[in-house]
Amino acid sequence: MSNVPRKHHFIPKFFLSNFTDDGTENGMIHVFDLERKKYRTGKPANIALEKDFYKIDVPSIKDPMIVEKTLAEMEGTWSTIIKGIILNEQMPEDEWMDDLIFFVAVLLTRTDCFKSHISTFITDIDLQHQSKIDKKNDSLFFVQQIFLQAIRILPILSRRNWSLSVCKDVSQCLVCSNYPISLIPTVPHSINSPPGLASEKTLVTLPISKKMLLLGSFDQPVVNRSINHNEIAEFNTETISNADLIFSSNREFLHFDESRKITTEFAFPKV
Repeated sequence: MSNVPRKHHFIPKFFLSNFTDDGTENGMIHVFDLERKKYRTGKPANIALEKDFYKIDVPSIKDPMIVEKTLAEMEGTWSTIIKGIILNEQMPEDEWMDDLIFFVAVLLTRTDCFKSHISTFITDIDLQHQSKIDKKNDSLFFVQQIFLQAIRILPILSRRNWSLSVCKDVSQCLVCSNYPISLIPTVPHSINSPPGLASEKTLVTLPISKKMLLLGSFDQPVVNRSINHNEIAEFNTETISNADLIFSSNREFLHFDESRKITTEFAFPKV
């Protein structure tokens, strides 16, 4: 059997369980693998986790599992907060809100997409300085960058007004992906100047369950509201726009097809 690590999806098991058919870790979830153009079902434990992914192989660090243990503690707090939001259908307050925003920041910076940027950064260093980063320290380097970048973007995310949007239609669902956070412009932007996290007239969206979505805006009031079919399709389309993997509680889900028509049947993009 090969010792090459499996690709890590960077989505905590507790979080992915919110998108199963029954909303639990033992529930089943539908997975669309866009890279391999395959569909399957499974449980969060078999989809979202990579054993010892953050194990640090550095002699000066006595406990190589320190990052795994720290993340487990943090994810316990985040799980409690998100379960509270889902149960009460309202946003948390005070330090709980701060922890939630930090979760959004970390989720953003620990995605596959972010890791590819860091890998490019490592390559640039190699080319410019004719030096090689010790491969044994790569895990430590990536972990440091995850939290460093999360802390850097935290003030920007904290300035946004955060609210909750709820899908009330029992027959429909919101989907998740391995890149679940979307940045949606509310006004046209230049192709040469795409919007960033600090850009005005943009929405940051994150589905936290099959029925609820976080929305962060600079200019919209904090009002929790129900979302209609067109909005569900729009949010789902944005969630899957950068995805390699799509996670859904239903085999069929609302989204826009390539011709911008609402459909519930997902078709793998043609090459």
